[in-house]
Amino acid sequence: MTKSRFAIMCGQLRRANRMKQREVAKVLGVAISTAGNIEYSPFKVIDRRKAVILADHYKLRGAQQADFMAAWEECPLSPDGQKRKEYWKKRNALRSKAKNHDPIKYGLVECLGIIITDRPDNQVCTCDESDVRRCIVCYALERVGAISPFTPADRDQILSQLAKAREELLPAVEKTLARPEPIAADDEIFGG
Repeated sequence: MTKSRFAIMCGQLRRANRMKQREVAKVLGVAISTAGNIEYSPFKVIDRRKAVILADHYKLRGAQQADFMAAWEECPLSPDGQKRKEYWKKRNALRSKAKNHDPIKYGLVECLGIIITDRPDNQVCTCDESDVRRCIVCYALERVGAISPFTPADRDQILSQLAKAREELLPAVEKTLARPEPIAADDEIFGG
């Protein structure tokens, strides 16, 4: 395995500044072994932010800094790093997909609020102590992050938790459900 241009530059800069690898590790906030890997790896060992910290520490400016950062950009990710990058890309895609579930969660919070305020305390929770499973209300409270199971003593606290959840979800729901402006005025469309 050959060293990357970035690794060679890091080693040269460290020696030119008469630093030890442990001092570089301290500057970057990494393990000493990681500082050593920076100088010998053909792959990216540190992220861009740490490369900038290193460039600033060595007081690189102008063309030197541009060359240093270009050398960092040229380094490929290791096979493991590439797998992690692909994993996070998929995970982030799922997260953005999950944001579309906000309207469903918002609806659940609204329904729970109505059930808890409209029903008498003894009819809100229908959990059977002999059964391990929870009733639908307690299960829903758990899913939205409120106190579960429901007890009359926790009613006010649960309602405030639901109100807080509603406030947090409302902007995302409004954004998701927002419709674009109409193309023409209603009276133009319907001949009014």
